[in-house]
Amino acid sequence: QRRRNTVLQCMQSVGFIGEQEFITAKEKPLKLHELVQGSPIRLYIQEGIRCWAEQRWSKDALYNKGLVIQSTINVAMQEAAEKSFTSIVASMRQESGDLLNGGMVVLDAPTGKMKVLIGGMSFIESQFNRALQANRQIGSSIKPILYALALSHGYDMDNVAVDEPIEIRRPNGKPWRPRNWHRKFDGPMTLARAFISSNNTIAIKVLLSLGVSRLNALLECFGIKKGLTPYP
Repeated sequence: QRRRNTVLQCMQSVGFIGEQEFITAKEKPLKLHELVQGSPIRLYIQEGIRCWAEQRWSKDALYNKGLVIQSTINVAMQEAAEKSFTSIVASMRQESGDLLNGGMVVLDAPTGKMKVLIGGMSFIESQFNRALQANRQIGSSIKPILYALALSHGYDMDNVAVDEPIEIRRPNGKPWRPRNWHRKFDGPMTLARAFISSNNTIAIKVLLSLGVSRLNALLECFGIKKGLTPYP
């Protein structure tokens, strides 16, 4: 309120408003609003688009040239995702006692268009966009690319491989013994079954037979360029 009155007084002193306007405006009750308007989750989309547009067209073009930007976000899908996301994360927060958070991205597979974007529980609570800014390990999402590479080099998904303990010597001399998520080995199986069950040891065997450099080259075609090494 004090700041509001100071601004009004400055406006009166330079002639933008008269004395009566100054008195009337100063006596009006002050209504406070949030610094940013909109859904606390939807603001991640707005900010993401703003940052992207600044980099693509510059701040001057974005704020002064009257750009009209349309996104591919599907409102119905976004609302459903937000409802489910907030319910699950709120429940996890209550159980753990921690301010857990997360993100979500939903893409249209044939076109790659983004249909849902959730950067966190609330943009007002945290402006860090976990969907666009967080770095994470690629994990098992690399396996479709690996098996696509295998198919292009003569493999068939009905080929059989053995899920068994293996040991790989790292460049630093230390052994690496990869395991599956259930900590068991299931013996012989087709590559189709290994892919469906996200088997780790068979995926590594396929990788070693193809060569890490071939996989890295294909990963770069998918835009994955950080953290690639010449060894598993």
